[in-house]
Formats: sequence, structure tokens, C-alpha cells
Amino acid sequence: MIYCDMGTHSDNDRDKLLKNIYQSLNKDGKLIFDVFTEELTKDKQESKSWEYAPTGGFWSQKEYLLLNQTFHYPNNKAFAYQYNLLSEKANKHFLVWDRYYSETEITEVLESIGFSKITIHKNILSGNNFTSGSEMFVVAEK
Repeated sequence: MIYCDMGTHSDNDRDKLLKNIYQSLNKDGKLIFDVFTEELTKDKQESKSWEYAPTGGFWSQKEYLLLNQTFHYPNNKAFAYQYNLLSEKANKHFLVWDRYYSETEITEVLESIGFSKITIHKNILSGNNFTSGSEMFVVAEK
């Protein structure tokens, strides 16, 4: 799983997914993924913005207005990004979640599923324009 997709699931869905992965792995099989760390709170903040694209853009090939808002839920360690896409033919609503974890927390989640030999790597992608540096890479073995 790449670019913190684990953090887009609710905790219940995350646990179901991890259980399915665990059951699918052979003995000594490994799950490798990344999640956001608590450092994400330094990179993201609550905000509101809009974008008008008269000739189309990322969200549609035709004219649209995009209203977006970022919410932070510190008690749940999550950010929610709400996108409202308004166009002549239809209006669409998207909600994307980014859940972030401490090393201890993600380790406890994995151990509760049955994973062992959990190793965490940080700062492997520093100094690039793609990632924020607030990710940790996790290797969990069955």
C-alpha cells in the first residue's frame, strides 16, 4: 500500500483490511505500507478555498467550480478534506481522510491483528518534492 492509503480507512475498516491481509499472507510473509505520522499536523491546517476552472482541469475536462474545506479532528488523529465539485451537468461531493499515527499506536494496531517483527523507517524520502516528510514506512511480518 503506498502513499498513506491505510489512513483513508476508518479504524474498523482498517482492522478488517489488516485481518484479511494477515490471513492471506504465508508464514513469514510481509506487509509493507506507509502512514502519516503526527508530523502531518505541522504540514496541514484547517482551511477553506475555491477554484474556478473555466476550461476544465484536474477534476473535470469541462468548466467547474470546486469548493474545498479541510477539517482537523485531533481527538481522532485525522484530517478530512471535503470537495464539492459544481458543474453545469452535475454536482459531486468527495470526502477524503488522512489518519495519522504515532509509532507506538501503529505497532499496537498491527500486534492486535497478530503481526510481529514490526519495523518502522522514517526520513527515507526527505529532500524531495513529492512527499512531506511526515510519513513512516512500516514492515510487518506474519
